[in-house]
This record gives sequence, C-alpha cells and structure tokens, in this order.
Amino acid sequence: MRTITVVTATRAEYGLLRPVVQKIAASDVLDLQLVVTGAHLCPRLGETVHEIEADGLPIAARLPIFTDNPDEPVAKTIARTMEIFDNYFAAHRPDAVLLRASWMYDLPGYGLPIRGNLPLNLLRAALQREALRFSRNDHRGVTYVRQVIENLEPAMTLPGGVYNFGSGNAENMVCTARQFAETLGIAVQIEEESWGRNLVMDTTKLERFGIRFDTTQQGIQRCLKDYGLRTL
Repeated sequence: MRTITVVTATRAEYGLLRPVVQKIAASDVLDLQLVVTGAHLCPRLGETVHEIEADGLPIAARLPIFTDNPDEPVAKTIARTMEIFDNYFAAHRPDAVLLRASWMYDLPGYGLPIRGNLPLNLLRAALQREALRFSRNDHRGVTYVRQVIENLEPAMTLPGGVYNFGSGNAENMVCTARQFAETLGIAVQIEEESWGRNLVMDTTKLERFGIRFDTTQQGIQRCLKDYGLRTL
C-alpha cells in the first residue's frame, strides 16, 4: 500500500481535485491522506471545508495557515505555512504528495459537481455572448483530469523526487482558448491582455519512466472522444 497525500486549500481547486481524490480513496493499492488548509479553514474566506465533509471523504489533517487579520504581511503567512507543513511532513512521511499545479478540466457526465474550467467557461461565454479575456504572455498547461487519474497509480512506482504531472502546452493562453473554441465548434469573443505568467510544465523527467500526458490540444480531443462528442 502506497500513501499519497493530497493537499487542497481552495474551493476552486477542490472541485477539480475531487475525482482524483475519490479515485485514490477507492483504490486497493493507494492510501489517501487528505490535508485541508488555506481558505477551506478560514471563516473570513468561506470556510469551505464543509463541502469536503459533505462528500464523505476522510480528512487526515486540518492545517490552518490564515489568521483573523486580513492585513497580515504575506511574508509572515508564508513563513508560518512553511513551518506548519514542515512539522506535518516530519511526522507523516507519505510516498507522494499531490499539489494541483496544472489547470484541469472535465465535462459534466459522471454525476460529480463540475465548476468553472476552460471548456465550460468558453461554452458559457458562447451561449451568453460574452467576451473572455486571456493574455498572450500567459503560458500554462491545461490538463484533462481523467488522464491525471489514469496516470496516478503508475506514478506510485516512480523513484522519489519532484515531477511535473500534467499536459504540456507550446501555445499561449490566447491561442489555447481559440484552439479549444474551434475544437468545441463554438464562436467566442476573446479579448487579448498582456499580463505575464509562466506555469508551463516540462514532463521530460516523467516520460523517462513511461508516464506520458497528451499535449493540452490533444487532451481536449480525448475528452470529447470520451464523452462521445468527437472521434480522434
């Protein structure tokens, strides 16, 4: 039995992590340690831990990092967070820790709540004839969540280390959003911004051990095929 710790801090990420967490919880070869922190435990930020409790998932640890002071310096919050997690992992040594880095997505259809993600945001904007804003200087992978789930168990055989776990993307988010809209067969008004961010993941190290992800563009094709909406 391999132990995997999943860390969730916000409602937005938990909505995307939920199917992964459920898969681990149901596995015969993986032992789930669900660590709840951040906004989930902060009353002034919604205290959304109740949504996790409602799902019936076992919470291994609750690690509050925020205080009642909304004006606390960020550096002080970061320092406290590092100390709290350092103490936790010194006492609990899982085989792997899952932190959400890639923007993940799915479509409704498995009886699970699905919140906003790239394809659904595009579909909603097309239906409501609204514009969406993306930046040409924003670079990130966007990953089909069910491929994350498929690759999770083989990942437990990896040697210890840090691995990027998700889809790569050679395009910026303006191009990516337009590619997704074209694949979905919809017209969306996309307004270009210029702010910068780079969250692109290099999975070369992961691929050396035979674990591969589709590119961001291939992933949406796989998603539509899984739902019977498109053939590859």
